[in-house]
Amino acid sequence: MTTIATTRTWFAMSRIGLLPSPLARLHPRYRSPWVGVLVQLVVTLAVGLPIALHFGPTTAFVFLATILTGIMIAIYMIFNLSCIMYYLRRRRQEFNILLHLVIPVLGIITFVPAWLTAAGIDVFSFIAPLAPPYSYMGPGVAGFMILGVIYLIYLYRRHPRRVVEVGLVHIDPLEDYEG
Repeated sequence: MTTIATTRTWFAMSRIGLLPSPLARLHPRYRSPWVGVLVQLVVTLAVGLPIALHFGPTTAFVFLATILTGIMIAIYMIFNLSCIMYYLRRRRQEFNILLHLVIPVLGIITFVPAWLTAAGIDVFSFIAPLAPPYSYMGPGVAGFMILGVIYLIYLYRRHPRRVVEVGLVHIDPLEDYEG
């Protein structure tokens, strides 16, 4: 399932120019993002095989699942924050304190211990620190997030329209459905 979501996101992001344009190529017969599928295969093998060969397949699976969990939890917390900001900045007249502030803040608060656990950060007494190699995940994910912020800053300065178009990234144009 992760592969489908990843290749679909790469396809959508390449259509608006955030990623290289070959990722937006569809197979002429099957209409699937075949370049993205191939890139996903290469990335999966390039990341998964060395880790599996070094630590063993079970440890590699848990290691990579921990990384994905940390990233997904961070995304959910950002979604909650974006709900608050969206209604405060763009839809102020529709702002509902329960729906657009209290529930998203509770969502963020609920996810903090899970995210700290996935990141291997020992803050609360009820969170057991991760043992190596799982504890290596936190700094690795932080590095990728920093690279993402640097890329975002670059886009804001050089291609601000692309940042705006991210809101449209999963909206398919009608021509994709026409036979």
